[in-house]
Amino acid sequence: MWKAFALPVLAMGTLAVCGGAGAAQTATQAPTTAVAATQARAEQGDADAQYRLGRMYARGEGVPQDYSQAVAWFRKAAEQGNAKGQNGLGAMYLGGQGVPQDYAQAMAWFRRAAAQGEAMAQANLGVMYDNGLGVPLDYAQAAAWYRQSAEQGYAEAQYNIGVMFVDGQGVPQDYAQAVAWYRKAAEQGHAAAQFNLGRMYQTGREVPRDDVEAGKWFALAAARATGEDQKKFADGANDLAKSMTPAQAAESQRRAQEWTDAFEQRRTAAPSQAAAAPGRPTLQLAEVTVNPRAVRPGQPLSLEVAYTATDPAAVLGKTTVTMSFSILSGGSSLLDVPEEIVESVSDQPWKITKALTAATTPGTYLIRVRLALGAAVVTRDVEFEITR
Repeated sequence: MWKAFALPVLAMGTLAVCGGAGAAQTATQAPTTAVAATQARAEQGDADAQYRLGRMYARGEGVPQDYSQAVAWFRKAAEQGNAKGQNGLGAMYLGGQGVPQDYAQAMAWFRRAAAQGEAMAQANLGVMYDNGLGVPLDYAQAAAWYRQSAEQGYAEAQYNIGVMFVDGQGVPQDYAQAVAWYRKAAEQGHAAAQFNLGRMYQTGREVPRDDVEAGKWFALAAARATGEDQKKFADGANDLAKSMTPAQAAESQRRAQEWTDAFEQRRTAAPSQAAAAPGRPTLQLAEVTVNPRAVRPGQPLSLEVAYTATDPAAVLGKTTVTMSFSILSGGSSLLDVPEEIVESVSDQPWKITKALTAATTPGTYLIRVRLALGAAVVTRDVEFEITR
């Protein structure tokens, strides 16, 4: 068992899923209009826009990557009390990006964000205590912060507190609690939690020993993981399969597919229509597709979003919809593409097409699309796979 560093999504490394030269619009290059709009709002003192502009600079989205600029904008947002800005600034101090590495400063900003209920900051405090970064190693404090974050539904924290219950670090060893927390994270698609839950079934710890159920979770973990984790989880699945009958192996795969279908249905079950009172804007999201659904690394794919926006106050029949989307893997966000302003004709079907390029890391990924028109907001998820 091991714990994941629930570090802020800012410390991305090679996590970009999409983007590449020649794409009509890549996921790592924000539309100029979105950057300009964010910059204008940030300069007017909008704390949320300041945070988002800092994130753009931290990741090089639509602007040249510039950690110093990221720090400056995160600080502006943080000093206004914006929790995400505080967490972002803490991340820069933690990684020594744009500022000298300073664990004490990282802790201070994480604490401010955590005090406002920011789940990722709470998990990050857990990581700091769990590893003795800027504070004495303190598993009890780590467990307490992980639990606060986990109770908000943050999958990484749910996974981490599960590991602590297995190891008896900061909490009494309790396999039943470990199973419960692993399951919560696993049901969100967290690959490592799925694998560890499979181990619990394989060994019969606080659950009936069940190789078929273990095989199901191993298969799911291997399908959703990337990099070294994908190999580790696939090896676990293959080793277990050697001791199973063909019928048991087939049942594991059936259960895994059944879970995947249900998971996809839950993901897409978010309201497809954002209704409003008479005279208010409305949005109806008709369809979100990725074509093709399975590609090899470096190959092109397209994201298509079909919707209808109705705005009684539209000028000359034109509506202005804000679109953004995120790339997720294993229940965690890998990339958040900044907002883009899209013009469409009011009360008429409209389609947006984005040309993307698959990353080099095979795995199953999720694109979460968000459209907004005033107070009307709709979201939809769609999966795609990068094959070997």
